[in-house]
Amino acid sequence: MQRTDGGGTPARASLRTVPPQSCEHPQHPQRPEIGDSWARLRRLGLDPERGRPARHLRPAELEETRRATGLEQVLPVLRSALFGPGEPAPVVLAVADPKARVLWLETDRRLRRDADAIGFEPGALWSEDEVGTNGIGLAARTARPSTVHSAEHYLRSHRGWTCVGVPVRDPRTGRLAGVIDLSGPATGDHPYLRQLALTAARLAETELRAGHLEALHRLRTVAVPLLARFGGPALVVDGAAGRPPPPACPARPGWPRRPATGAAAGCTGCRRWASARWSRWPTAGWCARPPRARPRSPSRPGPPPSSWTCAAPPAPSCGCAAARAPGRTRRAPGTPSCSCCWPCTGTA
Repeated sequence: MQRTDGGGTPARASLRTVPPQSCEHPQHPQRPEIGDSWARLRRLGLDPERGRPARHLRPAELEETRRATGLEQVLPVLRSALFGPGEPAPVVLAVADPKARVLWLETDRRLRRDADAIGFEPGALWSEDEVGTNGIGLAARTARPSTVHSAEHYLRSHRGWTCVGVPVRDPRTGRLAGVIDLSGPATGDHPYLRQLALTAARLAETELRAGHLEALHRLRTVAVPLLARFGGPALVVDGAAGRPPPPACPARPGWPRRPATGAAAGCTGCRRWASARWSRWPTAGWCARPPRARPRSPSRPGPPPSSWTCAAPPAPSCGCAAARAPGRTRRAPGTPSCSCCWPCTGTA
């Protein structure tokens, strides 16, 4: 990341249509989130008159960050919903990542010129610590929809704007995926701006969810024929959060993972999955295969098939009569009464 002056000093006024009284410094911000933000920035020593030199991502860093976020897929639906064909854009649409770095900016030529005057452009770091109280930085820090109107901006040069930032969450993990921001001149009447920004963020999350479901479908299409060749238990997950930890017993969702060794290790299947080997698939997924069960020593024969039991607690969602309580008799290996029996028998 490099520092630039953004084509002008940060203290320069942004919108020439703003009346002088809108740039007055409010002594007592009314809303708590604005007051808290201002107090933080005063402690950091940020000057509301001069600010700091704008920080920007280098072109290569910007492209890499865009690809990493996966937010590019939401741009077409946002453009079609917010901007009519051939009509001037009434607002500035900005899409930022969780660190408040502006990745894309869409508007007409007039508003873009005003935005460029304060360094509000793709690649700019728009966090509170860098450019003061603003919709993107506040939403990225609090993970809540945030509206900053006119003189609520900490920097005097930004008080010609009204901006609304709304967080977008990754439907796969629930984590913050980015921020959708709509901004416009503070002199304009924008009662719809907050609702419009909330709608845009929901559209973005819907688009991300649709893309995730499509990726899962592709992963299943590739995984099914490959899993059929294994001849044993295997587990395939997507790569939403990187390499996953060793899973719990896959036949009982929600059960805590058992340790791989020790007296607390319950059923054989849980111990096997805890030591499973993971391999990365080219279709953005991970595949796990537990080690093969070792045959019992001839000197220590196992219990007869008619007395096989499960040491794990009962599974509330299992319909198998043999798995409803510990100590109940299970069928012999190879003939499980339901799909939940094989982890406890230790067979595939």
